[in-house]
Amino acid sequence: MSVTIATNVVLFGPPSQRETVGVCIIASAIALLLLYGTRRAAGTTLAAPLLWGALSASVLGLVELTLYSLEGISPLGQSALRYLAAAGTFCPLMAVLGAKRPQDRGWQWIVLSLWVVLAIPAIQSLLTGAGSQLELPGIWKGFLGILIVMGLLNYLPTRHWMAALPFACGQCLLLAEYLAPGRLSGKPLEGGLQPTTWSYLLILAAAVIVWLQSLKERSLQIEEVPQAEMLAAQLRRWLKFRDGWGAFWTARLMARVNQTAEIQNWPVRLWPSGFKAVDESQPVEVTEELAASIKKTLDALLWRFERVEEVPRASDVID
Repeated sequence: MSVTIATNVVLFGPPSQRETVGVCIIASAIALLLLYGTRRAAGTTLAAPLLWGALSASVLGLVELTLYSLEGISPLGQSALRYLAAAGTFCPLMAVLGAKRPQDRGWQWIVLSLWVVLAIPAIQSLLTGAGSQLELPGIWKGFLGILIVMGLLNYLPTRHWMAALPFACGQCLLLAEYLAPGRLSGKPLEGGLQPTTWSYLLILAAAVIVWLQSLKERSLQIEEVPQAEMLAAQLRRWLKFRDGWGAFWTARLMARVNQTAEIQNWPVRLWPSGFKAVDESQPVEVTEELAASIKKTLDALLWRFERVEEVPRASDVID
């Protein structure tokens, strides 16, 4: 029996002291980067998703430290605790999906509920005490896979696609023991590191990429928008929203803006990459009246997401 248990948990078993210190440092670095991002996002509805990310990273590091420090935790207990920590990495995405005023504060209970729901298999396994590691039902594996794909798709069409890829890969490695048990060998991966360590490194890489991109001011290409000098501010604003809130919110708000554009007969339409002429064969004259109308429309929508002091709340806000 002891040989069987050792074989089952060797891949995600207790790491060496050096790796434990390493993953704790990595988790701390991720949490600090996200807390720094929270300061930059203060006043926007992205602050809560960043806080959830910092909390998730902290829990990941705390679990690894606990498993190394405390002896006597069963293989099933180790597997369940790592799963509980890994499930927290889905909270930031869920928080982004509800990051719209005024329901964003109440939405945090939905985020917490998701973490609790994802924890049900781990709680059940601990209560029954059956098996040497946590095993998820097929429907649960599918649900986790959908969540990973949703997070990837939300940011692939944005400036942060380079961060979305390593983050999704990191989640896959973090949950590999539960999504595809037995598929990975019991040997460490490239560089002699455990898959857990590689997952942390990938998530750290994603956080660093987003941080570096946030420090660099976006440069606009003139061809992205007709008469860019008149719409440059609104274009930057739109692209910042697209990159921060992702494709799901972008598609929804883009439809609302273009609905207004059709009613008011604008010569341009809004796309994920910016404003484009309705008839590309005809030159577009962006007048001050049109620019003001575009700004007013964005004001009426983006006050629900951006810093309130930066966005005058329009009297005719579109619900």
